[in-house]
Amino acid sequence: MPDPNPNLPRVALLMNGLPRFGADTDTLVQRLTGYSQIDWYVSFWTHRPDALSDFDSRWQELSDIQLRDTIESRLPPDQTVAYCEWVDPLDLAPIPQDYPEFYSNPKNTWQQYQLLQWNNRVRRAYEANQRVKYDLIIRGRADCGMSHTLDLQEIYDYLVTKNPLGLIIPNNQRQGPYQFCDHMAIGLPGAIDCLANVVDSFDSAFCQGIPYNAEIMIGSLLTKMGLNWPATNWESTLKSQGYYDANGVFHQDPGRWGF
Repeated sequence: MPDPNPNLPRVALLMNGLPRFGADTDTLVQRLTGYSQIDWYVSFWTHRPDALSDFDSRWQELSDIQLRDTIESRLPPDQTVAYCEWVDPLDLAPIPQDYPEFYSNPKNTWQQYQLLQWNNRVRRAYEANQRVKYDLIIRGRADCGMSHTLDLQEIYDYLVTKNPLGLIIPNNQRQGPYQFCDHMAIGLPGAIDCLANVVDSFDSAFCQGIPYNAEIMIGSLLTKMGLNWPATNWESTLKSQGYYDANGVFHQDPGRWGF
């Protein structure tokens, strides 16, 4: 992996979930600027039987090494894959109980944040083993893109000097009462650790009367920890580049991610 410029923030991008790569992913790649190296940490499910198959199944035919090489071949020179793996859902903790739905699927929410926590632990272990330190962490998804170019140096300077507990999230699709959106987030390592580990408190929060809904539950828990998410000038894009067929199935534009 190339040596980053020591005068610029070192950035890790946590990419986890399912390999729903497409043209939206291209905007995520293209609109993260600041002239800083970005190291990808990829943890994808080997399978999710309850998930819609809205991605090219050929991704899941690749080995860990092939997956890494295939992703890296589509990235610009200043972005690289530091770690890449397939994760079996059975390797992570099962959902504690059968929660009632509240505008979201509880099992999917649980699995999503279990994998984010796993992926973030991989990043922290890599830092310890390789003796590197990341200044800025991005929580991303393969099916999400960005509407505007973001300057990572500017974001880093703002968080370090003015708002260490801030999360930079897209301004659209925020849901009340906490106006939180969980598609993407950019923060200092400590703030992203809080986001990744919030899954440990899901069950206790539900037992205290908080509905099992990602935005409400996470917004409540992070607010109690002192985190905040100021208004921003960008939006996330989700399944925005492609088309829906007559049966309501989305067919995404593969962009540079097609086989």
